[in-house]
Amino acid sequence: MVYNREAGKKLAVKHLSGFSSEYMMMKLQHSFDVGEFAYKVAARIKKMHPACHVDAELAGFLGYVHDIGRARNNHLHELHTIDMLVEEGIDRDIARMAMHSQLLEQYGEKEGDVQKYLPVGIEGMILTYADMVVKTGSPISIDERVADVAERTRKSRQMNPELIREILESLPRAVRRFKRYERIVFLLAGVGSAKEFI
Repeated sequence: MVYNREAGKKLAVKHLSGFSSEYMMMKLQHSFDVGEFAYKVAARIKKMHPACHVDAELAGFLGYVHDIGRARNNHLHELHTIDMLVEEGIDRDIARMAMHSQLLEQYGEKEGDVQKYLPVGIEGMILTYADMVVKTGSPISIDERVADVAERTRKSRQMNPELIREILESLPRAVRRFKRYERIVFLLAGVGSAKEFI
C-alpha cells in the first residue's frame, strides 16, 4: 500500500463518514485538516532538510487516519486506530505512527511504559503537533486547542467522572511535551509560528 494523503482520505471517509452525529462529522473535517496541515509542515521540513528524509505524504496520511479509532470508541481511540489500520492491511509499524495524544501522560507514566504511547519518528511528532494546533480550519495556538479539549472533556456526558479527572490531570503534563514538539518543528521548518505553514 502507498501511504499518501489520498489513501488516508479514503480510510478516513470509510471509517468516519457513516455517522450522522455532528461530533463525528466534525472529527472527519478535523482529520482532513490535520492531514493537510501535517503534509505542509513535513513538506517544509523536507525542503529545508532533505537529509532528514521526512516523508510528507506519510505525515499527511497519518493526519487523515489518526482519529479513525473514534468510530469504535472515543476512549483509547488511538489504540483502536492502530488496530483498525492493521485490519486494513497496514503494517503495524506504520499504524503505530498514528499515536498522537496524551495517553503517554495518562497511562504510560502509570504503567511504566511511556514508549508504548510515544509518537514514532519525525512524522509521528509532526502528526502530534498538527493535531494539537488544528481543530478545524487554520491552526490555532496549543494553549487555545488545549483549552478547547479541556472544556469539551469537562462537559462530556459520555465519559465517566474518573476518566474526565484523569484526562484533565494529565493534560498539563502533555502540553509541555506538545510545546517541545512545536519548538522542534519550528526550528526544523525555519518558522516562527504555525501561520507560516498556510
